[in-house]
Amino acid sequence: MAGGYIDNNIILSSAEVYEQVVVSHTSLSFSDQVVGTTSASQPITLTNYASTPLGITSIAIGGTNAPNFAETDNCTGNVAAGASCSINVTFTPDALGRRLS
Repeated sequence: MAGGYIDNNIILSSAEVYEQVVVSHTSLSFSDQVVGTTSASQPITLTNYASTPLGITSIAIGGTNAPNFAETDNCTGNVAAGASCSINVTFTPDALGRRLS
């Protein structure tokens, strides 16, 4: 959302931007992991700053190496206005080398 300001018929060129939904991390970095073993989980927090509930039907990991990553969460359903939920991601490499998802 954005908003400007009008005062005595003068339109100001300023605006404020509000993020309605924010995630605590936009990327994760896992250390070296033995092939076929699962890493410790890394948390991501999703916060709903909107004034209404946020409906989430599913969360999925995409990309070429998506099968090497897994997630568990308590976000499906509704995240209430002003509330947060958690997404935990693990990494289980199926071969040697760097993985991006």
